[in-house]
Amino acid sequence: MDLVSKIKESLSCTICKNIFYIPVQSPCGHTFCQQCIHAYIVKSAKIDGYDITDYTENRTPNFKPKNNKVGCPFKGCNYVFEAHEHHKPIQDCAASFYNHVQTQTILELCVGKSDPEQALCSLCEDVGIMMKASHVCFGHVQLHCVKCQFIHDQLYDGCVSVSVDDSSGILAERQY
Repeated sequence: MDLVSKIKESLSCTICKNIFYIPVQSPCGHTFCQQCIHAYIVKSAKIDGYDITDYTENRTPNFKPKNNKVGCPFKGCNYVFEAHEHHKPIQDCAASFYNHVQTQTILELCVGKSDPEQALCSLCEDVGIMMKASHVCFGHVQLHCVKCQFIHDQLYDGCVSVSVDDSSGILAERQY
C-alpha cells in the first residue's frame, strides 16, 4: 500500500469508506462522519417500530424507537451507544458526539486548506503548551512537535508519520 493510500485509510470513515466529512468522535474513541454515524444509529435502532410512550403538552403522541441501544460500527468494538436520558430517543445520541477537531485540522492540512506553519502539536497542546507541529502521525491521527515525534518513534513502531510540510496538500484532489 502506498503512502497516499495509507493516509486516506487513516482519515476515512469506516461506515461510508470515504475521507471524513465533519468528523465526530464517539464515546468509545472511534471517529466517523457526523452524518454517517447518525444515519447508522437511526437505521440500527429500527425506528420503523415505534412505541407511543406519552403525550406532549399539546396532546400529540411522543414516539420512541423500540430499540434504545446500538453497538458501535467499528469492527471489533463492543461499545454500545445508549440514549442518555430515558425520555430521549436513541437517534439523538449522535448529537452528543464531540467534533473531532484534531482530525479536522489534519484533513484541512492534507487537502491544502490550512497553513502548515499554523499546525500545533496535539500532545503539547493538551497540556497547554503551544509548540509548532513538525510531523503528522496518521496511525494515531495526531500532530507532533519534534520532541513528541522523537518519543513517539521510540514507543510506536510502524506508524505512518510524515512531515507537516510533506503532508500539506497530499490529498489536494479530494473535493472538500
